[in-house]
Amino acid sequence: MVYITFLVMYLSYFFSYNLNSSYSVTFVLISILLFCLIVFLTNNVFVLYVSYECSLLPILFIIIRWGTYPDRSVRALILLFYTAFFSFPFLLIIFTLYFSNFTFNFYLINFILFNSYSVSSFL
Repeated sequence: MVYITFLVMYLSYFFSYNLNSSYSVTFVLISILLFCLIVFLTNNVFVLYVSYECSLLPILFIIIRWGTYPDRSVRALILLFYTAFFSFPFLLIIFTLYFSNFTFNFYLINFILFNSYSVSSFL
């Protein structure tokens, strides 16, 4: 997934090179790349959630700044609404896992859930 992310960001930068505001395009693409790399390389569930939500901010900027239709602000609000509405249950699941296992780490959660050991015996 990391290689595909680099490939997509490279192609996006290559095809958007001729835009007038190349500094903002570069900043948006680098920030999307950074947040996507954090999503794919982390082993912490909470960092995954935060970086995924932060990766939507440059996409929101793209919609507001480079959208061609006059109702782009409505589209941006719809994106924010759907993101907040559908990510809240994921956040509840993350904190449920944390309060039951006392960790945000993927590997420890996997070990605890599938080996049926308690955290105190593991530590």
